[in-house]
Amino acid sequence: MITNKVLIDEILNDIELSFLDYKFINAMIYFKTTKEKREILSKYRDIYFETYNQTPLEYQKDNRGRFRANCWLREIVEI
Repeated sequence: MITNKVLIDEILNDIELSFLDYKFINAMIYFKTTKEKREILSKYRDIYFETYNQTPLEYQKDNRGRFRANCWLREIVEI
């Protein structure tokens, strides 16, 4: 069985995640199936980089990408 941390590391490996990011994402996907987790994490990554690349100011890119992806994640988990 693949742990959430392994899935998060595998799919979001090119996003710098803090300890709190891991905790948040893990809590959001905890009760999902492995297939659902993979789909959610892939979409999270897509949303993050879409926003990151559209943000013109370098120092805002990471925060905006993370914010938009986290908002999307909360919405689909319905918190």
